[in-house]
Amino acid sequence: MGDAAYYRGTEKQKTARLKTDIVDSEVELIIIDELQHLVDTDTQRVIRKAADWLKQ
Repeated sequence: MGDAAYYRGTEKQKTARLKTDIVDSEVELIIIDELQHLVDTDTQRVIRKAADWLKQ
């Protein structure tokens, strides 16, 4: 999306920048590939923090 500071800021700041960029770019659809990596293969548990962020 072109965020020059993608590696800086808190989770909330990064999320806010992403939302702004999505609106400004008039994004209509987001496809998330490789979602299976949110599951720990040893325990089959979903990595909760990432999953909760996606739900928002």
